[in-house]
Order: sequence, then C-alpha cells, then structure tokens
Amino acid sequence: MIVTLVFSQGINTITLPDEKIGVFYLHDSFTPGPETQIVVIEGIDDEWIAKPITDVYMRDEHNTLYPSLTFEPDKMYTLSKGKPREIMKIFTESMTANHHQYDKYAIGYDLNGLTTLSIGRQENSIITIDSPYVSAQHARLVKELPGDPRWVIYDDDSTNGIYVNNKRVTEAVLNNGDTVTIVAGCRFTIINNLIVINNPFGRVRIYTKLLRPIEEFLADDLKNHTERNDVPFQFVPEQYFRTHQRSPRFSPTFPKPVFHAEGPPENQIGQEIPFIFTLGPAITLGLGSVTMMLFSVSTAMSRGDILTATPSMAMAASMLAGVVLWPILSKRFDKKRRHTKEALRQSKYMEYLKAFDAKLNKECERQTELLNKTWVDIGDSFNRTIQCRRDLWEREPGQDDFLTFRVGTGTRHLDADIKFPSEKFSLEDDNLRQQLQTMCQTPRLLKSVPITISLFENPISGIIGDRPPTV
Repeated sequence: MIVTLVFSQGINTITLPDEKIGVFYLHDSFTPGPETQIVVIEGIDDEWIAKPITDVYMRDEHNTLYPSLTFEPDKMYTLSKGKPREIMKIFTESMTANHHQYDKYAIGYDLNGLTTLSIGRQENSIITIDSPYVSAQHARLVKELPGDPRWVIYDDDSTNGIYVNNKRVTEAVLNNGDTVTIVAGCRFTIINNLIVINNPFGRVRIYTKLLRPIEEFLADDLKNHTERNDVPFQFVPEQYFRTHQRSPRFSPTFPKPVFHAEGPPENQIGQEIPFIFTLGPAITLGLGSVTMMLFSVSTAMSRGDILTATPSMAMAASMLAGVVLWPILSKRFDKKRRHTKEALRQSKYMEYLKAFDAKLNKECERQTELLNKTWVDIGDSFNRTIQCRRDLWEREPGQDDFLTFRVGTGTRHLDADIKFPSEKFSLEDDNLRQQLQTMCQTPRLLKSVPITISLFENPISGIIGDRPPTV
C-alpha cells in the first residue's frame, strides 16, 4: 500500500510491504527545523494501524476524531498539528503491478504552435481523472511560446493541489523528466513532445486528438506526420528520437522496520522456603497434641479405666496427623503447581521466540527480493542498454539510490531495528532471557544480494587489488 502525507508545501510518500509486519513512520520534512515524526504505522493482526504522535490529531473521511485508525486502501484521512492547527491529509492507494506501467502519448499542437491541455474531473477536460479528490477544473498544461520546448503547469485553484517533484506549486516551468503528481489521481512527466502517464487504476481518460498513443504514432508513416490535412495540428517526431525517454519512477523506499521483542515472564519456580520452616509450626502443635494424649493415657491408667482416655487419644492423634500431614501435602502441591507453570512459561515463550524469528526471516526475504529488483544484474543492465528500454536511466537526483551502481554480490546485514529488553544483573540464570539475547544479538545476514557503491556519497572511489583480476 502506498501512503502519501500531504503538507501545504509538498508531499512525502512511503510504500508499505504486502506482509503487514514492522513499524514505519511518516515524517514532516518541510517544517523548518529537525525532521519530526508525524504518524507511526504498525502492522498488528494483519492490519496497518496508524497512531498520531504527540500533538497530532487524526480524523477519518467523516471528520470523526480517533486515537488510532486502521489504514484502508484508497481512503483519505485528515491530520491537524500544532497551534494554530496545521491541516495535513493522508491518501492511501493499493499497490498493484500497474503502478510500474506507464502510457506514452505524443503531443500535437495547433497551427499556431501552441497547446493547452486541461486536467480535471469534468468530462470536458482533455485529461480526465475520475477521482473524488481531483477538482472539476484541476490544472492546465500549457506551451506558451511557439518553438519553446518548455511546458508550464498551472493550478486552477484546486482543492488538493499539484506537486512537481513532490513540492506543491501554483505554477511551474517543467524541465524534461520532472514528475507531476495529482494526489490520488495520477502521476505524469513531460519530455519534449511526449507525455508519460501512470494510470494504475484506469481513472485517467484522454479526450482529444492532440494526444496520440506512442505505439499508434510510431506505427504510422513518419512522412505523413510532416503535414496532415485531416486534423488542424502537426507532430514533431524528431525530438522523440533525439532524446532518451525516461519514464517517471516510483522511487523505491525502504523504510527501516522496527521489531519489538518482549522479555519472558518471571521464573515461576522461585525460591522455595526450607521445609523445616513450613513444618516447624506444625511440629510445635504436634508436640502439644502428643503431650495431651500422654497425659490422658496416664490419667486413665491411674484410674484403671483406659476407655475414658479413648476420645482424647483420638483427638490428639487426628490433630497430630493434621498438623504434620497437611503441610507436607500442601508443599508438594505448591511445588508441582509452580513447576507446571514454569513448564508452560517455557513452552509459550519458546513459541513466541519462534514466531518472532519467523518475522525476522520474512523481513530478510523481503529485503533480499527488493535489493535484487532495485539493483539488477549485468545481464539485465546490458539488455536495457541494447534495447534502449525506458528504465535505462530511471534514477534522478533526490532519490536515495541516485548514482548508485552494483559492483557484485555478497552478504549484507538486515536493515532493521530490533528492540529488546537489555540484559540485567540477576542472581538467578534464566535460559529464556539468554535465548532472547542470543537471538536478537545474532546478526541477520542477507546472502547473495547486490553490493553497491554510491558515487554521489563517495565522489572519489577506487578498487584495490591486482589489475587483471580486479578489472
């Protein structure tokens, strides 16, 4: 799921994994000062639960205030922060394979060499976007000067605005490769006389002959596009062939997941009380019972009637049995109960550790897959170059992996924060705490994944070794 946080100055976007595990954050990178966390999103019970940070309030589409919300795809949520209250919005979108597909259109112009492309929800717009979050007349794309390859985009006082390279604008001159975002509507970029539109949900429709699908455009005889009599505009295909057309790209975001491991419950066996302290009071009472019994027997014998001492002897014997037998039985029962609870503690916590270990292993698999998709092998790179595919040069300044290339494969550490209780001094050893410490402190390794180097972060780089094997 794609989550977009919309500020008055711009947008921040993160992509949540399909597996609903881990903890992720939406940040405020536009307010002056250190970057602050706005919302924490945590995978709980196969749902994404969003909780606002301190002094941030969250409302759903019906303007109902909630301390936390379950994020659902294709929804809008409202945030307010600070005093006076700054209003922000969150848009959620389903992540599908179509998010990486783009439709290319060749742009024509009228006989004066000018073009105006209206964008909005109304059906009379040239580019119509069927979304409740898009205004009826949202924006305009204009080529203002004949022969000028540059385009200008204008915001027609829309509710949710337009964003060029993630910054909100009311108007902007577009350079080749700039990405224009209409939140919860579409994304597109213009390169000379080519517009590339991302339309994952089929909400975008084209209502003009000014925009022709690039496949149809290239299939026609290029000579017929020099001058056409059936439509009042012309195409300029030469610019398409002179420039490599880079499709807009969803920058791969790898939010660092956070895993919280709970410590085990306290040992249920505990320290046993010495048996003598449990039996001591009983022995004291037992001695009194024996004394009373002996006194009764002695008195009866002196009278010559032993039967008169029978009740006293029975009472003294039962008291003696009670004060000795019941403490022994109670102690044995308590000892068995504590050992049973300890066995349950051991089995339950071991199941918890196995489930936690499985979560970490799934995250290792996910990061391995993402790394291999982001930094492809030399064979795929070669094919991109030979075929001049649209993803030949898809990275741009501002993205984390700009000017980062793959130098080989190897082993990397899992990029995750694993939080667990720190080891404390204790007089008694607890095998469960030791297993927790061992599991969380053991490095998690991603094997056979791409090893990369950034020329942007390391402008001076070199490879050490003998020339033949190194090259």
